[in-house]
Amino acid sequence: MGFASEMLYGSAVLPVISLALGEKNSLPLDARVLLARGYFVAFASVVALRESLFLLANVSPALARRYAFVPPAIALSLGVCLGGDVVQKNE
Repeated sequence: MGFASEMLYGSAVLPVISLALGEKNSLPLDARVLLARGYFVAFASVVALRESLFLLANVSPALARRYAFVPPAIALSLGVCLGGDVVQKNE
């Protein structure tokens, strides 16, 4: 859990540092934005990191590397099914 906790701490400290340095916040601070940020910190970052470290410890590196292709496919599917996103062919 060491790497995961470092990511959690970093996600809490970096916004404070950026505000202290005078960077402007371009996102509205409503509940949807905060929930989305919490989701990305908790699941997309921490859980994915723990899963990849688990895979590297328990399977071959070649097989563990295939894991990198799974989260984007899941994110695309969730965006289409739940978020109403449209997938367009890029020509």
